[in-house]
Amino acid sequence: MIITIGFALSGIYSSRVTTDNANEVLLTGKNCGIFEQYTGQENASYSDSTQYITQHWTAYLDKSLQCYTTGRASKSEDCRPYIKPMLPYTVTPNASCPFDPAICLQKDNMVIDTGFLNSHEHFGINAPPKSRFHFRSVLSCAPLVTDGFSRLHVNSDPNISVMRYYYGNQPGKILDWTIDSFTYQVPVDFSLASLDNFTSLQSLNTDYALGALYTSPTVQQQVQGLQPISQLNRTDASLWLFFLSAVGIAFYNPTDDPWFSAHNKTGSALENSFTGKSTPLMSSDHPAGVLGCIDQHQFCTWNASDCGPLTAADSLYEPSVTNLWPDANDQTMIQWAQKALILGLAAGVGDFLRALGASPLLARFSLVQGLQTGTLPRDQWQKELEHLFQGRLVSLQDAFVLAASGPLVSNLEALHLRPNTTSQTAMCKNQVGCSTLYYSFNVIGLCVILVVGTLFLILDLSLKSVVSCIDKRRKHPCHTYSLLEWTATSTLQLQRLAHEELGFGTWDRYTKDIPTTQPGELLSVLDVSDEAHPRLMRVSQGDEEKEIRTTQDNRDKVVVVIHEGTDSDSQERTSSVVNEGVRSEQQGRSSSESFTGARA
Repeated sequence: MIITIGFALSGIYSSRVTTDNANEVLLTGKNCGIFEQYTGQENASYSDSTQYITQHWTAYLDKSLQCYTTGRASKSEDCRPYIKPMLPYTVTPNASCPFDPAICLQKDNMVIDTGFLNSHEHFGINAPPKSRFHFRSVLSCAPLVTDGFSRLHVNSDPNISVMRYYYGNQPGKILDWTIDSFTYQVPVDFSLASLDNFTSLQSLNTDYALGALYTSPTVQQQVQGLQPISQLNRTDASLWLFFLSAVGIAFYNPTDDPWFSAHNKTGSALENSFTGKSTPLMSSDHPAGVLGCIDQHQFCTWNASDCGPLTAADSLYEPSVTNLWPDANDQTMIQWAQKALILGLAAGVGDFLRALGASPLLARFSLVQGLQTGTLPRDQWQKELEHLFQGRLVSLQDAFVLAASGPLVSNLEALHLRPNTTSQTAMCKNQVGCSTLYYSFNVIGLCVILVVGTLFLILDLSLKSVVSCIDKRRKHPCHTYSLLEWTATSTLQLQRLAHEELGFGTWDRYTKDIPTTQPGELLSVLDVSDEAHPRLMRVSQGDEEKEIRTTQDNRDKVVVVIHEGTDSDSQERTSSVVNEGVRSEQQGRSSSESFTGARA
């Protein structure tokens, strides 16, 4: 019973030793390199690098829709090139203002936090425990007040009105109202919808216009980037400003979302051709809605006990971060990880908008020919930023896999930073990914099945001998009887007992697995005169002539016939067996009897 159960369990769980689903594989890292846009720019085409970046960032956003939508990550095979289908994160939808409270439009703002992502568990870097690291990314965003930070301006040529926003100086300018050093500007009412005889069928589709501005303490010091006003200035974070203009877009329903806010009646209506009912259309409340976000990152040691500051991405190169790892090899590995996560194709939330414009917006899925159908929820701006953050997480997942793979096209090799230490090269060669092109075997499970299965086979073949040996040494009558009964009731020994009881055969190996007779001896035959009760019949062992022959009648019925002579006492004995449809071919023998039987 134990052996049977063991084999049944082995058969069930053996299928789990390997699978044809996405399996973990170790990348070779032969062509390892981190894409760095500003390295060797003179040797590569700017258009090629821009296309390379845009293609990857578009793919990241597409994958975020596939893998980070609830319930899809475990079902889609496209989510399995990485060690984890998706990276964890938490959303706080009612967080406090990340800036001066006076510049935040509302009290309920948003924070998205990844928590500590493990380099081994989440990024697939196969390194010793104490050489691993944790990485954290935090995004805090809020809608910004525009009143008091914007001013209408009439453009000279062409003569159109624009709204200018003042959240900081652009490079080389001083914030001075007389010079009018604005941060961003959008047209107030200039759109295709303002053209004469405008119809959506006869003009280009009206779309959202979206701009993104970036600055950080390092950028401000080194390249004279945007100098934010004091209400937005943070020395411990990068700053993103997002300007969304919906000029010319008609909203089917009023929209309370602060970024997409639309309550002004346009004077136009949408008429239902089936019901004849007209629905008045709305337009945006402001020329542009403004969001402000701070972006922060953090590195920690293998057990997250020692961490660097939560700061801007370009501030992570400070020695205070790498010095958290006392070993020099570990420090060079962390430097490589920093470059992969910051200099490579890992994108910030605003990078998607700077490169792709308004195309990443989820609201565009319900935008048809300049009409925003349906109703946008009050937290649509949070959904948009969460979607962009998910795209960033996909870029983080891809950062190390892409670094281990190296340049995918030859004309961009000059834009890749190569590892220059042994530890950095080892990091490339120990990158784990997932692929359906290979099979992964569970070595422990396979060994357990082989070892336990072999033990069962040995036990099955030797159990009787072992028990017999032990019984002989113990010499206990009860155990001896049990062993003999076990042997005697086996299939072959039961047949021996039946034939021996009728006096057939000189038997040997009475207590073995296979009993035998002397060569040439015959066994008893089967009496089938009563087909409902076949039985062995007693036959004299002195028969001199025995011939076995098979005949087949027209109904394909096979009968075995044995012809026997007289015994030693010259007394003729006859026995008959009913043989339907069988005609004996034996002629010239006066004393013949037909039996069905077998020869031993």
